[in-house]
Parts: sequence; structure tokens; C-alpha cells
Amino acid sequence: MAGAHNTIVATRAGKDLVSSLASGLLTVGPRFGGALDGAAAMMTDALDRGLDAAAFVDECKKRNRLIMGIGHKIKSLENPDMRVALIKAFAMEHFPRTPTLEFALAVEAVTTQKRSNLILNVDGCLERRGVPRSDRRVRRASSKHVEACRGGPSARAEVVS
Repeated sequence: MAGAHNTIVATRAGKDLVSSLASGLLTVGPRFGGALDGAAAMMTDALDRGLDAAAFVDECKKRNRLIMGIGHKIKSLENPDMRVALIKAFAMEHFPRTPTLEFALAVEAVTTQKRSNLILNVDGCLERRGVPRSDRRVRRASSKHVEACRGGPSARAEVVS
């Protein structure tokens, strides 16, 4: 959240695209945005060990560990995070396999039985396996988010070209 906020502030202050994105990226840390790696590591480790979602949740509960990528302070099943919905839809449409995302969704199905705000959050939604950095579809998706921040098509052209 802090990274996105800083990107928007820098953009509105008139900074160029690269500076605005750098501003947001440089504020990513263990409290804001840093859970991405932890969520990916936890979910892929569980998948690699052959655990199903319920067994994974039970294991985390027994070890008294938070499940990275699950839970949101204000979003819930009744008030979903639209960023997660967009990322899920994009991944399901454009990637042939999404095993970590599918596992994360199964974990969400288990955790939301306890409380409706224990939903998959943005950190849990992003899958680190099988998405090459050079994939133009990923860059186009990113550019659309940048374009929305900047309010015009020029940002898209800078990122994609």
C-alpha cells in the first residue's frame, strides 16, 4: 500500500514514469509489500511437500505462524479487494498453469470459514513461479496500472515499447 501511495504521490507531483515507479518500489519492505516473497515461499513449500490446503492451515495453526498472503484489515468476502480479482482473472486467462495461485485460493476457502477477512490478499495472489520477467503480457498489465495512475495512454507507450 505504501509503495502504491508513493507512486501516485510522485506521479501527481509531476515526476517522470521511472522516478514515480522507483519511489513506490523503494518503499517496499517487510511491512508493506514485503510479504510477497514470504507468501510465495510458504505456499510453494506446502505444494512441494504435497500438503493440501486444510493440512497447510492446520500446520500453520499448530506452529502459531501467520499465513503470509492471507488476511486483510478492511477487505473481506463481503467487501473484496478488486486488485486481487483483477490479478486472479489475468493469471487464469493468460497463463497455462497457476498451481500456486490455485493452492492459495484453496487456502482462502479454508481460512474464510473462520473469519471473512481472512481472504487472499495481493501478496498471496501473486505467483512467483512460471512468470518470466520478459513476458510482454506482464509488462502490458503493469503498464495498464501505470496508465491508470498517470491518467493517460503515454505511460503505456513508455513501458511497453
